Amino acid sequence: EKEKEAKISGGGGMTVDHERMKSALLRELQSFLALKEEALALEQKIHADNQCEGKSGSESDAMRKRPVITSLFFGGGTPSLALPSTISSIVSFIHDYNGGDETLCGEVTLEANPTSFEISKMKEISEAGVNRLSIGVQALNNPDLAYLGRAHTVEEAEKAIETAKGLFDRVSIDLIFARHKEQSLSSWQVELRKFLSYKLDHIAVYNLTIESGTAFSRRLAQGKLFAMEEDQQAEMYEE
Repeated sequence: EKEKEAKISGGGGMTVDHERMKSALLRELQSFLALKEEALALEQKIHADNQCEGKSGSESDAMRKRPVITSLFFGGGTPSLALPSTISSIVSFIHDYNGGDETLCGEVTLEANPTSFEISKMKEISEAGVNRLSIGVQALNNPDLAYLGRAHTVEEAEKAIETAKGLFDRVSIDLIFARHKEQSLSSWQVELRKFLSYKLDHIAVYNLTIESGTAFSRRLAQGKLFAMEEDQQAEMYEE
């Protein structure tokens, strides 16, 4: 069973060694926190030197021996594809680092896409210690979702939002505007009203940015894509 969990086949014949990935992530965390501790030690030395010179400083900062991790964010696109046991190990590591006081790291966020596969894992992700889910909905009409290359439908997005609201303390969603030249202000207003009706804690709104070397930039160069004019984007932003 452990071997089955450790290595899972992905798309294109690839195999992900989850145990190895978990170990690498924990080592990276340890290295990062060691650097933070060195930085804190330097701050304390400067504080001590200032005290000797009669300068004021925060006594509480001077007494701290190590940083306190107050929030944890699993980002990068699709961290929800990791095993819940990997997420749980990292969350537990942070709580242990904080001395076992789980209230110190009060917010543990994970990014997820609203596909059927990821919806099915939400309960396990919640049990792994995540209390805030950030869902990459991006659009609330199927033609635009297909245009953006998203793997989910509007129906799946709505199911993901409702499922998440029942499992996590806080739920947020991402939404993209200025997706293409044909997107109208009125259709954008309809989607915004729909998003607001979900009564979520947070909505992150971004305009579509076309980066060099991406599929969108190639389509733009080939004349198969027409970006929205800046004045139109500004109108949508003001909504």
